[in-house]
Amino acid sequence: AETETVAVAVSTWPPGTAGDGYLRVRIVPADDPATPMPGRLIIYNSDSNTYIESFITEKGVETNRWGYVAWPFYQTFHGVHHPREAVTYRVPAAAYTLTAGRGMSWHITNLAAVVTAHATTDVTLVLERVVDTEARGWYCGDAHVHLAHGSPTFAISSNQFMLWGESAGMNWLSLAQEYLGASQTNLAGQQAYILPMSNATFQCWMGGERPKSILGHLAEIIPSHNPFTVLDDPPYYIGTEQVRRQGGVTYPVHSDRTFGATPFLNNNFYKTYPFDALAGPSFDAWSVASNSERGYNGRQLGWWYALLDRGARVAAMADSDYGFDALQAGMSMAGNWLAYVNISGKVFSIQNVCQAIREGRTFATTGPLLFFSIGDAQSGDTLPTGSYTARIETYLPHNTWLLGNGRMTASGPLLIEFVEIVRNGTVLYKWNNLNIASTTLYYQVNETDTNAYYTVHVKGNDQNWIAAISSPIYFSNRPERQKPFMPLVEGRAYDAFSGEPRPAVVEVARFGTTLGQFATSTGGFFRARMPIDADIRVLPFAADAAAGPLPWHRAFDNEDFFTYITTMDRGVLGGDASNFSANRNTALGVINHMVSLVSTVRWEFPVNYQFRNSYVLTNLAGDLPFTTAQVLASPPLLTNYSGAMCAMLIVDKYEVAPGDTINYCAIFRAEGSGGALQSTPYAKLRVWRPFAPASYGTWGEVVKERNSGAVSLGNGYHAFFDSMPVPLWATNCYQGPGLFFDMYTGDSRTFINLYINVGETKRGILVSAAWP
Repeated sequence: AETETVAVAVSTWPPGTAGDGYLRVRIVPADDPATPMPGRLIIYNSDSNTYIESFITEKGVETNRWGYVAWPFYQTFHGVHHPREAVTYRVPAAAYTLTAGRGMSWHITNLAAVVTAHATTDVTLVLERVVDTEARGWYCGDAHVHLAHGSPTFAISSNQFMLWGESAGMNWLSLAQEYLGASQTNLAGQQAYILPMSNATFQCWMGGERPKSILGHLAEIIPSHNPFTVLDDPPYYIGTEQVRRQGGVTYPVHSDRTFGATPFLNNNFYKTYPFDALAGPSFDAWSVASNSERGYNGRQLGWWYALLDRGARVAAMADSDYGFDALQAGMSMAGNWLAYVNISGKVFSIQNVCQAIREGRTFATTGPLLFFSIGDAQSGDTLPTGSYTARIETYLPHNTWLLGNGRMTASGPLLIEFVEIVRNGTVLYKWNNLNIASTTLYYQVNETDTNAYYTVHVKGNDQNWIAAISSPIYFSNRPERQKPFMPLVEGRAYDAFSGEPRPAVVEVARFGTTLGQFATSTGGFFRARMPIDADIRVLPFAADAAAGPLPWHRAFDNEDFFTYITTMDRGVLGGDASNFSANRNTALGVINHMVSLVSTVRWEFPVNYQFRNSYVLTNLAGDLPFTTAQVLASPPLLTNYSGAMCAMLIVDKYEVAPGDTINYCAIFRAEGSGGALQSTPYAKLRVWRPFAPASYGTWGEVVKERNSGAVSLGNGYHAFFDSMPVPLWATNCYQGPGLFFDMYTGDSRTFINLYINVGETKRGILVSAAWP
């Protein structure tokens, strides 16, 4: 028999269906066609009138991650993030139209191609620049994008961030929590997933959406790439100052959105706005174009202009709130809500981007490019009064959401509808009904007011979704941050039981730095002006000194204040979403009303009165293991509930050092008949893990748990007498204390959460009660 040797090329691809062929695609710049670049690619089957939604390559399958959006309009966005190389896609044999683009500063291109069965068709898509933004010093990005945001989760790899950012024409991404490696590796390990995704024109940073609570959310850009140094909780001026001291910036995001969380129900937009406005403001910029809130939003603009009218230097920013783990991005896809930052003449770095934002060298956009100048000044610059020519250069070459020339809300081409130049929050001149894709406009400025500032708006003809907003050019040299408002604080110290005055020393501090000390009058009274974001405490004379640390109080307690404001919804603060000048006046009225409320703040300091539910009863000379307890008096048993309730937690230290032992007594009560506990009691010591930090589940390490063996104290009371070891590696965390003593019941009806600082050993009977 004859034999023959045959060379066979074996593909690892799945064979697919009969009739499939291949598209080998390259995206290249017109000025360097030999060098592939990343971009967004849409493949449309002209024979079946359908889009390719699953992109099959040798590396696997990627589905369309733009996806469908039902609100505010029924629309499906298409495409795949195409990398900086030639990629072969397996598709059915058919005629196709390929569309490629790369964000807002590159023109899109379309090309027809025919794919035959079992054959490969080569396609090169050539892109031309609308404007070379980097050459002009403009670098765009987004600081409100989430690595993992609780969506249906896709596998996420670190190169995804760089690919998706570059494909959208972005230069920087500051990624928010949660992070790859959370609870598994240290900060350096988590940074290693993110920071290497950088090159000469694109950088990926580790940031955060922080501070963040039910009072509002802020995005941060932080040059240390360590978001675990920033406090989530209010008051927000603490977290924003922590970012500022590391060279970073913060700005409120989706401040026009409401949340369902209690206690404010759907009244949870950026609720601390009028207070934070008086603190400098406490943030550095304002997102005027925030995901789901339209690119041209009268509320956002009105609140921003109110800050500017009060003399603040606040940059215009934009944000997407995109989550890389989302099944479908819809309106929030990264690259559609961008902040352009001008670092002209400086090296592209996170430090220089932050500095440019602080100086106000930005424009925010959901599509148009906008270059605004008055004379030789650009956004963020200051001019002396006089006569100048304002120049507005703007482009809207295509719809970045659709990667096409059409509109999302109606048929017809997307074009620039109007351009308006704004002086001090009021339209100075409006070029209306333009219906063009690009234009350069001029306006003669004759300015005599040193407090004046000018901005520009560009809006497309797609309702209020497509717009660009420039940061101001100023006619006064405004500081990057104003001094905080200085209320008059009046106070008195007196004996809590006799009412007799108690002379004392008053100490005022701000961000941990003592501003001053002064003595009260012999009647215990004092009056002083101090920053609204200051802390105050009374140092009683030795005879009146209590055990444990003296508490600091905020000069103005904004948490209590906002808890009781339930009518300050976005309608009251914002009004008609299309009238930004009216909204500015409304917002100014709210801020001025806040000024009237806090111009004078009165405090009383009842010496010798313990008004907290967690306090140091007495200091101790040594450790105190608890072995027994007796309940002398208590409120009556509940008759409408028979489960277990937390009553009191007693520990023998109010600050601990690594390696200490915390002795404790945890007391529970059986309600109803007062017999045996009907639900499981728990006592846990949770600890912050510096070697494996996480944003969610901050105190993630359970050192020890007790959930059985409670000793009966009689009358329905039961107690654990035990101890908790403090790990040698324990340290404080970004939320403050490093230890979290978690006492609760199995039905989760009651709990006592005790947070303990890690520092030096401070012994004392620390009592935490569930009842006053």
